Amino acid sequence: MKKLWIGLAVVAILIAAPFVVGKVYDGWGTSYYGQVGEASSRQPSKDDQGTIQGYYYVYHIKGYDKDGKSRMLTVNTMGDKKFTKGHYIKILWTAAKGVKNYEGVKWSAVPQKAQNHLRH
Repeated sequence: MKKLWIGLAVVAILIAAPFVVGKVYDGWGTSYYGQVGEASSRQPSKDDQGTIQGYYYVYHIKGYDKDGKSRMLTVNTMGDKKFTKGHYIKILWTAAKGVKNYEGVKWSAVPQKAQNHLRH
């Protein structure tokens, strides 16, 4: 019976370890909210041999966290798609990876302290 409990504890630790390490490593990230402006550039997306596979757009967005603290963020679109100017965006940023992901949001989803810095 003691071996069973030890085995279960080891399995639990192995399952929990990546989450704990991830939390310590990048803190799951900070959400920043910003408003989309003009794309600063359109860049080629290349494979390992340097062949152009498509294009992406680069945006420099000033984002605000839930406490109203700002950070300049560089966001690259996926594929040859542009963001819609004036729309609001939620950007997940981590110290380890920079911009981790992004999604469009409605004004009502933007925290009040971030709204204070954005136009509506």
